[in-house]
Amino acid sequence: MRNYRFVYDIVLTIIFFVSSVQISFASKLIIARNGISDAKIVVDQNAPSSVQLAASELKYYIEKSTGASLPICNEIEPGNKSITILLGVSSYTQAANISTSSLKDDGFKIVCKNNILGIIGKDYNGPPIYGLCNPWQYNEVYNPHLKLGAFGSTGTLNGVYHFLEKYLGIRWYMPDEIGTVIPKTNVLKIPLINYTICPDFEYRYAWFCNFADSNEGAMWYKRAGFGAACPVQAMHSFEQFLKYKDSHPEYFALIDGQRDFSNLSVIMGGGNLCLSNPSVAEQWAEDIIKYFDENPSHSYFPLAPGDGMKRICECQRCQSQIDPNMGIDGKFSNYIWSFINKVAEKLAKKYPEKKVCCIAYEGYNAPPTSIEKLSLNVAVFVCKVRAAYSDEQYKKLMNEKLSKWRTIASNVYTWEYYLYSDPPWKGFPINFAHNISQDLESLKGRIKGEFIQAEIMTDSAAMGTNNAPAAFSRFYYSGMRHLNLYVTAKLYWNANLDVDELLAEYYEKFYGPAADQMKNFWTKSEQIWMSHKHHSLPIGEIGADTIALPFDIFTAEDMKTLTEHLEQARQLSKTQPIYSKRIELVSSEFEIAKKTISKASIPSSSCSKASAPIKIDGVLDEGIWNTSSALNLRAINGDKASYQTEAYTAWDSNNIYFAFKNTEPNISKLNSYATKRDQNYSPAMWEDDSVEIFISPDPNNRSNLCYQFIINTKGVVWDGVYGGHKEFDLAWNSDIKSATLIGRAEWTLEVSIPFKDLGIAPAQDKTFAVNIYRNRYADQGLVDSAWSLLCYNHYSPSRFGLITLSNESRGNNVQR
Repeated sequence: MRNYRFVYDIVLTIIFFVSSVQISFASKLIIARNGISDAKIVVDQNAPSSVQLAASELKYYIEKSTGASLPICNEIEPGNKSITILLGVSSYTQAANISTSSLKDDGFKIVCKNNILGIIGKDYNGPPIYGLCNPWQYNEVYNPHLKLGAFGSTGTLNGVYHFLEKYLGIRWYMPDEIGTVIPKTNVLKIPLINYTICPDFEYRYAWFCNFADSNEGAMWYKRAGFGAACPVQAMHSFEQFLKYKDSHPEYFALIDGQRDFSNLSVIMGGGNLCLSNPSVAEQWAEDIIKYFDENPSHSYFPLAPGDGMKRICECQRCQSQIDPNMGIDGKFSNYIWSFINKVAEKLAKKYPEKKVCCIAYEGYNAPPTSIEKLSLNVAVFVCKVRAAYSDEQYKKLMNEKLSKWRTIASNVYTWEYYLYSDPPWKGFPINFAHNISQDLESLKGRIKGEFIQAEIMTDSAAMGTNNAPAAFSRFYYSGMRHLNLYVTAKLYWNANLDVDELLAEYYEKFYGPAADQMKNFWTKSEQIWMSHKHHSLPIGEIGADTIALPFDIFTAEDMKTLTEHLEQARQLSKTQPIYSKRIELVSSEFEIAKKTISKASIPSSSCSKASAPIKIDGVLDEGIWNTSSALNLRAINGDKASYQTEAYTAWDSNNIYFAFKNTEPNISKLNSYATKRDQNYSPAMWEDDSVEIFISPDPNNRSNLCYQFIINTKGVVWDGVYGGHKEFDLAWNSDIKSATLIGRAEWTLEVSIPFKDLGIAPAQDKTFAVNIYRNRYADQGLVDSAWSLLCYNHYSPSRFGLITLSNESRGNNVQR
């Protein structure tokens, strides 16, 4: 009997142990085992929407990984003995002494003790947070369906994603299911822990989609780890002063004797201001104070010129602040930053904690020399391109600038560019993961955070096609774009992460049996990228002659090697659908790059000599135009042009001649608004239906000098010159002659340009670099075509075709 009692006691102990093992085993909390769990997720009924989302995400992914379904509730039943997962601040976390008091924005705490798992953070609970201008506007940063925004602290949600990554091995490498890795887990057990994590960079805003247009893009933004408490707005606010153009025209910059209400001095338009006028600073301070009166939850106000400010007010007080000794990236620095500082000081009298923010861009990228210390409420966004850090000289220059900025500014951010999927880069594997790691590790503790400009146009939007989808609405071409953004997001939280370990895990988890081959693919891509000096965006002292294009970087041999790696990966993964699908995505995008390379040849043409001067009247009745070979223009991407354009060239001892036949089905809708020579204010010449000609006299040094001509359908001319690292000089004028003729279904143009204006001595076999464009606006947005292809930036001298003068004479007899 005693033996039976002994056995009975043992059985009871075992039963108790088995039933209790869910609660605790070897100092671990077991949440789920064999698809079963009696744990509950508890959130306060008035919890912020991000905490409610956190509960849904936790429930969904635990079930996907373990098979166990956890209910979400608002209360704990009396006498509850099951595991309780507390999300967000509630009376239950207070009772459990789990507090957010030590947390920073977006930070979180995870505590596991007794039968409680608590995940809490600082969580914003208010209306949507958005800014005044792009890229901080409502549709860009808030998704009403998800009730999720790019801004507002979401510590609890961040904690849930960390928990799912750490304890279930889940990864979100790109948006949508294809980018998500969910390992199957038999037992989910958590050690008894208590730790806090906050990001190394408080501001982590990447604009790669519009939140309102992309549920998956918005979700991936948070799952990857991007976020910030509030928008640090920094650009394009001078246009707000247009409301004063009638009542206070003296607020505006004087350019060529006119007040700039449009784009006399700023390419993007919106006007420019006379910053030496004391009333301008006073008015800005009043307006900004009013803004913060009406928006007390906001902390930053953008105070910055429009994009493309090439000139400033020509009054003596403004001009005296230009410092040409500071170079192309700093000549306007003293002028701009002294003004920003004045407004900030006025704002600080009422709102010392509120800040004005400006980008350090173009002519004011370098720190000012006239100010020893900026006001404490000035924030600076320093524009830089870490992808270009393969150029050690540029890397050194930017690091020196950042060090100087930190000595004079208390709030420094960086503005980065991850735009390497816009044409013609689309489909190329641009990988600079180690640059990202090295740069962010060096920036930790030196800047507050950064903005990444990573939006991308669709093909149809880039080509100006009617009914194009919203240009920046979604995370397009994710196969090539996700890796740099994923690595960046992870390093924002821990800049000291071992990037090689991060990448090794990525290859294994994301590509499975093809991990080695995809590692070879991405490693080779990074080696190719890092072996060249290249800049797709000229920032600071980087001149246009350093801008590289894909064909300058990816050789035919490189493309062959990368193709082989992908093909091997495809073969190894073809029996496992999820891995195969990911590799097919990368491969399909790489096919676009291969197609681009196949169209990369530079065209050339012989230019025949005219036997007599050509009459410039727009009538293409000279015989030479019938006997010369046409230069046929195609769409910029190499496809057949939507609207046919034929160009012809000829020369004599004095001039180079061009003739154009432009097919046009909607003649009555031609844009031809510019009426004055060099009209660069709205309506500007580049907003008209027009033809554009670039000529670089020296084909071996194309950026040394390059002349640009635009002629609209009225024959009005816009001309100027680029010179090496110098900025475009619109004051230069040639003795160009032009004439047009508008027909029923086409418009024609004749042009003569004196060789002496180009510095060319005409002779047999003389060769120079040329490109020709047609800019069509009739009845829709811009649709451009070109002779030499893939010049999405029209000023791309390395892509220009070659024209060689020939003494072969062609007749000029007029064809009547």
